Amino acid sequence: MKFSINLPPIDPFRLQAGWPYGYSDQYGAFYIAAHYCGLNKPSKIPGYWQHGVKGPWDQITAGNITGHYPNLGKFKTFVAREDEKIFLQEEGVPLCEAIGLPFIYAPTPKTPDRIPDSLLVMPHHTVAGVKSFKNQADLEKYAKSIASLTKRFSNVSVCLHFGDFVNGYWKNIFQNLGLKCLLGGHPHDKNSIARVKTLMSSFEFVTSNAWGSHIAYSLSLGAKVSIWGEPCERDLDRLEKDRGQGGRSTLEAKLSKDYKNNQNMFLRGLYRKPWEGVKNIDFGNYLIGYSSKKEPSTLKTLFEW
Repeated sequence: MKFSINLPPIDPFRLQAGWPYGYSDQYGAFYIAAHYCGLNKPSKIPGYWQHGVKGPWDQITAGNITGHYPNLGKFKTFVAREDEKIFLQEEGVPLCEAIGLPFIYAPTPKTPDRIPDSLLVMPHHTVAGVKSFKNQADLEKYAKSIASLTKRFSNVSVCLHFGDFVNGYWKNIFQNLGLKCLLGGHPHDKNSIARVKTLMSSFEFVTSNAWGSHIAYSLSLGAKVSIWGEPCERDLDRLEKDRGQGGRSTLEAKLSKDYKNNQNMFLRGLYRKPWEGVKNIDFGNYLIGYSSKKEPSTLKTLFEW
């Protein structure tokens, strides 16, 4: 089936919030909030704003919720949900507010009806400059399993994170199998979230081989979502170079049986074949903190704008 999706163009910007603020303006977060508040351009906010989805199973340390940014507890911390706020306060982080993720403040693009029987593939992704996948064979195996599904769907397209384009992952493998690759998240792009929302609103089914923010976002937008295929094994020595991971002890904790059991308790309904993906808007909205969304006047006050 031939189709076209009107994706927002890349609109680059320079990050204002460096590592002391956890790079919390990634993906255009401050521009999204400023537009929502009726402002022409943003300034810094007085703290850190969580940008990635963390499940209840991630509440093992305060830093695991906040990307381990160095000023946790010194600056204000803006998180997605009330349960995260309560957890952080119990962990000794008093200056904490639940406001939802930047994703919920970005307008949802008006798209035509979803392409019937279409599949958007969003594979396990990496951070630019941190080539953490251990085995090329893992990537090839998953890509081939996706390619085997093309007869089941009217269209199969692959959405890749900017980090994987930089690191040389996925693109060539999928394209050699005849699958189209599209750019999704880009940390330095004002339109990153708008583009991802457009894609997730255009395909009927969304699948991935690993949990990530994309799962929650797709659910919240009403796609039929599945987690299918083996996740790629990560090299902890390389992954440790990503400061947001919190070091070796945190990485090892997230490989523990207890962590995996807690995660599976929440996600078990999503482990299914891609053509059997399920809709669960309420779960998606819960994960991204939709119920904590603030009115423009309140958000401006919290951000001291």
